[in-house]
Amino acid sequence: MNRFTQFIIGLNSFLTLLLITAFVLLAFNVYDIFLQIEMWPNSEQWFWVLIGILAFMALVSFILFVASFRTGESSSPRSRGNLDVRTPTGTLSISKQTIDSTIYRIVKSFEGIRTVQVKSFIDSEEEKIDIEISYAVFGKEPVQQMADRIQRTVKEDVEQFLEVAVDNIKVNVKEPDSDQTQRERVV
Repeated sequence: MNRFTQFIIGLNSFLTLLLITAFVLLAFNVYDIFLQIEMWPNSEQWFWVLIGILAFMALVSFILFVASFRTGESSSPRSRGNLDVRTPTGTLSISKQTIDSTIYRIVKSFEGIRTVQVKSFIDSEEEKIDIEISYAVFGKEPVQQMADRIQRTVKEDVEQFLEVAVDNIKVNVKEPDSDQTQRERVV
């Protein structure tokens, strides 16, 4: 939560507390703040200020209400954080960076591919990962055969090395960037 969000929530909480205090004082006939607001000079302006404050509080409260039902990425089991694997002696935590760099090294070992991008999606509850691999082809090997070899090799190597189940591997073959290709060829 960033500072601006904390400020808005704090301001909303303070204004809600003031409003509740005013209603409690009014309910027990201790002090009628609303009558005092009506008696202020230019009371019509203060009325609209009060309406604006109440509208702000209602909007922030509605946003917090809706956000409480949304499941964020960090609270869902399919997150981009660490993979927590339960073992008989405790819990093993494998970072997303470790998983991504392992996959990257495996894919970079293939001939005929450039500009590799790797994304892994961790499901700690099921103790498995999904993988997305994007790369550009510059070799003469058929694209589908290469993609199939990459999928099989990545699945086998990740499951063997990290001992984590790989659920799905999505491969995206993209057009090589002409400037990138020229820069890489010039040595």
